[in-house]
Amino acid sequence: MGANAGGGGISQVSNTPFVAMFWGSVPKEKRGRGFGIEGVMGLSTIPASIIGGLMWESGFMVEVLLLPVLLEVFIALPILVTIPDPYIKPTDQR
Repeated sequence: MGANAGGGGISQVSNTPFVAMFWGSVPKEKRGRGFGIEGVMGLSTIPASIIGGLMWESGFMVEVLLLPVLLEVFIALPILVTIPDPYIKPTDQR
């Protein structure tokens, strides 16, 4: 969520609450492992950017634009739905 190969600036300001909520949901004893996984995932943006650039130059412009959306819909959203909200007490859940 935090470590990425590029970007930043004002667009990262809106990301700060999400990062805080994410790390708030990770148990303290597992945060080291979480930071390690996040670092590896952040490094994956480098080859992904290169592959995306090569695809764009090869004429696969629509695929380059659609692939992140499809990954979000089919991978990230199902994972997000299954994560329990740590800020809701068990008695508050409906």
